[in-house]
Amino acid sequence: MGQEILNLVAELKRRAHEEGGEMFFGMPDRWYEPPGPKYRCVNDHVSKRVLKSEAAGCDLCLACHARLTLTFPEDKDGVLK
Repeated sequence: MGQEILNLVAELKRRAHEEGGEMFFGMPDRWYEPPGPKYRCVNDHVSKRVLKSEAAGCDLCLACHARLTLTFPEDKDGVLK
């Protein structure tokens, strides 16, 4: 896994820790609930949809085919704020 995605995952986990509340697989339960889950790639795309890839061994962004991670429901395309 590339360093960019590891950095993104670390930042989102930091935010998750600050949120508090019940956790599931290291992320707040609410991130899995409607209107989520949402996913963010290292190229700042956010989507509810993913490309399942057996060849890559992970889920990929539909826009740019970069690796994804779960993100918070209010997240939008663009630089992580």
